[in-house]
Parts: sequence; C-alpha cells; structure tokens
Amino acid sequence: MRATLRSQRECFLLLAMTAFVLRLGLILRSNFGAELRIGNGPLADGTWQQYLHPTQNVYEMRRYREMGELAYVNARKREALAFIRADHSRFALLCLKRFIYYWAGRPRLSEIPALTILC
Repeated sequence: MRATLRSQRECFLLLAMTAFVLRLGLILRSNFGAELRIGNGPLADGTWQQYLHPTQNVYEMRRYREMGELAYVNARKREALAFIRADHSRFALLCLKRFIYYWAGRPRLSEIPALTILC
C-alpha cells in the first residue's frame, strides 16, 4: 500500500512538472535561439561563428549575465529570425552550404587551386 501511494505521488509530481514546463513552451532547457543566431547573421558563411558565442566574446558574455539565460536565448532567437525574414535567399544559401559542409567537409585552402598561391 505504501509503495503504491509513493508511486502515485511520484507520478503526480512528474505530471505536474511536465504541465508546468509545457506551459512555458519548453520541453528541456534549450539554447536553440542562441545557436540559431550564431549560424545566421550578416557575416555568416555557413560555418559556426564561434566569435559570437558568450564563451568566446566578452560583450556577449556581459549581455548573457545581465539578461539571464532564458532572456538572452530569446533575444538571440529574435535576432536570428529577423535576419532570416529579411533575407530568405541568403538563409537558403547558408543552409545549402551547411548541408554541403556536413556531407563533403569544409573546403580547405589547399583544395582550391586559385588560393594555393597565397600560401
């Protein structure tokens, strides 16, 4: 009897937590908005722009600390979506580049004959 009550209580708590999380629109804590912005912006080239990540950029780390994680991620998501809406064709090109880079690898300087002269 005791084990059954404990199991029922645990199930109720799990359901309550799940309902709370789903109302916030989160299944898990996510940094999707920040990552979306790191790959999509005015200087994007189809690769991950690490210089925009808070761990690599003092200004972004300051913003992150001042705003808090969820507000920062939401702000970066809005920036990314604004970029995507403003330039659909550029976003499509970036997606195509990422697809190619994923399956074929990123081009290296030595693989582009015209650029090997610069080495």
